[in-house]
Amino acid sequence: MTLTGFKRTAAKRNGGLWSVALVRPEAITAVTKNPQGEVTAITLAEDEQFALYHCKEDEAMYSETVDEAGVVTHELSLTFERMDAGSSKAVAELLAASHESGVAAIVRTNNDTAIFVGWSDRFAARYPLRMVAATGISGRKLSDVSSEALTLRSVDTDKALPYVGTIPA
Repeated sequence: MTLTGFKRTAAKRNGGLWSVALVRPEAITAVTKNPQGEVTAITLAEDEQFALYHCKEDEAMYSETVDEAGVVTHELSLTFERMDAGSSKAVAELLAASHESGVAAIVRTNNDTAIFVGWSDRFAARYPLRMVAATGISGRKLSDVSSEALTLRSVDTDKALPYVGTIPA
């Protein structure tokens, strides 16, 4: 393999996530990529769609760790603004999805770039994101903020795929 290097660009590099769109991996019927290896389109089965999860501002994060053996751990941390019936329902849905088939995600950053996680060329839907933790916090004082924080994780051998297609709104 020839080394090609890495060139720093003047593009934005602020942190944080803007939105997370999730779908059951078995709903994916095709993933189209351009010659640069970026995902340009994700085709879903009829009557299937991505579900948008809005998180507490500055509290959502995606991380990716590659170890010396080439194993990639993908981790998506989401925080919902309140510990209430709505967030409880969302956590229960993601827990049920994790027990069934997991989820694949389009993760959009605050820099308006996106990645596709929970799906790979080599393994397709076999290693989706699954919930590994969820914590609801009520707070102690009236001035405390309640929230639900959860972590989704998958482990495979491929880095997340850059996504340049239409992002679900």
